Amino acid sequence: MALFKSTPKKVSEPMGRELLDIVVRALDSQKIKYTVDTGKLTVKVIYTTETFDLNAFIHTYEDRSTLALDGPLDFTIPASARSRVLEKINDVNIKLHYGAFTLEDDKVWYRFHVFPTGVISVDELLGILKMFLKTIDSHDDDIHSVI
Repeated sequence: MALFKSTPKKVSEPMGRELLDIVVRALDSQKIKYTVDTGKLTVKVIYTTETFDLNAFIHTYEDRSTLALDGPLDFTIPASARSRVLEKINDVNIKLHYGAFTLEDDKVWYRFHVFPTGVISVDELLGILKMFLKTIDSHDDDIHSVI
């Protein structure tokens, strides 16, 4: 009996403009407002809910299969509250499975990266975006409470 060694087919990893096109198709499918900066391979998502407005950014890269999502929370941190906010975002970050909240100057940002190792579908991308937005919505009031 002969044994055949099978060689798995390599699925190409989507990069740059291909990922950007998937992001745009996903947003169009849900009629979510956005603008595209094709030079920077970035999409600015303008998302409005009953509880908050969010301008999120989805970055793609020409040389790697990465989606970087980040979004500032919709409030400014006064200098007098920085240490309390840092403590609070540390408490929140410990509980997160994906991404992290960071404090940069006077803004809190939520960030995470996705590294697709094969074809990523519109539905998968929408799931990632939903998780991203839900994480912000779940924690922004808690972080804001210490200001």
